[in-house]
Amino acid sequence: MHKQQTILQKTFWQWLPLGLATLVLSGLIFTGLLQIYRQSANDPQIQITQDYAGALSKGEAQALALVPSDPTVEISASLSPFLAIYSSTGTPVGSSSALDNKLPVLPANVFVTALKKGEYRFTWQPKKDLRVAAVIAPYSSTDEKGFVMVGRPLTETDARIKQLAAITAVGTAIAWLLSFLAMWMIAVKTSPEEITAEPAVHHHEHHS
Repeated sequence: MHKQQTILQKTFWQWLPLGLATLVLSGLIFTGLLQIYRQSANDPQIQITQDYAGALSKGEAQALALVPSDPTVEISASLSPFLAIYSSTGTPVGSSSALDNKLPVLPANVFVTALKKGEYRFTWQPKKDLRVAAVIAPYSSTDEKGFVMVGRPLTETDARIKQLAAITAVGTAIAWLLSFLAMWMIAVKTSPEEITAEPAVHHHEHHS
């Protein structure tokens, strides 16, 4: 029993660097896939934002003609992208979707960043249970200036990320278990056998 405990402890300390390396590798893979999932959630919004910002800048469209000032569909009610247009000061002009029956209002720093970068991709969380993958860009025509924002709820993306986290955790645990068992079995097979001393047997001769 003592021998088995000694082998187990020795195996654990030999396996620990491998276990930590596996954890780090799993974390890196998860982080990389997480970034891919999140960035891919911006794909339709990027093109739509550029198209509408370009049309408004060229005077080919008017803000109020693109979106209603009193939308009736809630952002959380659909997974489809929605369009919102803001004035140069950040005041909402109109939107294809509403937030609690009102035009969606964005934080002021979003407009500042969009002006600096020309386009800003960000995660917007207006409510506890609602996250939006949003892309905003400024536009400027001879008649008006403002911002175009296209967003899409991250409901499906968040669900996939949770599945990815669960798969990564299970995979890491299985890798830990199998690697530890393999090292332990090797240690048991290669360890020297204990030699147990047998009690000496004394033979007494009887003389007649």
